[in-house]
Amino acid sequence: MLSSLRSLLLSSLLLSLLPPTSTSTSSPRRQNNIDFWPTPHLQTYLSTPQPHDACILFYAPWSTDSQSFAPLFERIGEIVKAGLSESNLLMVYFDCEQDKISEQICEGLGVKKYPEIMYLEEVNQLVLENAELETLTNQAAVLMESLLMSEDSDADVFKNLMETGGWDNDELLRNCVIDLSLDYCTRVVNKMDRLSSPESKSSSDYEDNLMEELSDLEPYCAVFDECVRQDFPVNSICRPNLCPFNKEMGCRYVGSCGGELLREEYGRMMKESGGEQVEGEVGA
Repeated sequence: MLSSLRSLLLSSLLLSLLPPTSTSTSSPRRQNNIDFWPTPHLQTYLSTPQPHDACILFYAPWSTDSQSFAPLFERIGEIVKAGLSESNLLMVYFDCEQDKISEQICEGLGVKKYPEIMYLEEVNQLVLENAELETLTNQAAVLMESLLMSEDSDADVFKNLMETGGWDNDELLRNCVIDLSLDYCTRVVNKMDRLSSPESKSSSDYEDNLMEELSDLEPYCAVFDECVRQDFPVNSICRPNLCPFNKEMGCRYVGSCGGELLREEYGRMMKESGGEQVEGEVGA
């Protein structure tokens, strides 16, 4: 799937990915761009010189905030190519409650809430040396704040766009709605793909069947590619009067665009990127 950089930076998967699992195993493991460290591995990293930096998310399995933030952390790992030699950066989950020693380590490092993120460079100083990573994390925090705290996140931004002429006159809100709708639809498709059986994936008409299922699950997502290609034409299903998503979380997620905090951050990003327009295709 081809999506805009803004969509990648702001994405917030609260719907389909699993939260971080316990790292209480004898060996570290890596899943995509994220490392899961057991207690001995973190002890080694903290006590000996290391050839790479680490961005560590300290969490507890019961923490719902950790579960909500995890997908953003994973997306950032994808963007900065964590775990690859070209990035010289590891992004790590560490379960502070996997054993007694892990609790002591987290307490010693000053972890007071979950999730807590620390940046350790190879000389073991707490730094924010990577400007891109700092920016991504700040933007992720803004989106989380908008989702969890904003009084406006339940507002229907699609209704707002229609009633105020925003599709044509409010570039900031329009682009935010398009970006987050694109991100939501992409995640719906990806989840459907993950849940599909190997047998169905090998079928020659798999993509057609997938889109048919998508039309039943989230009809707006099924037409979103065409809406993007046609630049959301007037008097079409591309400009719905109300939130078109069947799942409440989809409406709440895109509704974050109505929050003042996210609007300010999004406006700043658009200014820095020169007002770049969103491009993308669901499931491509």
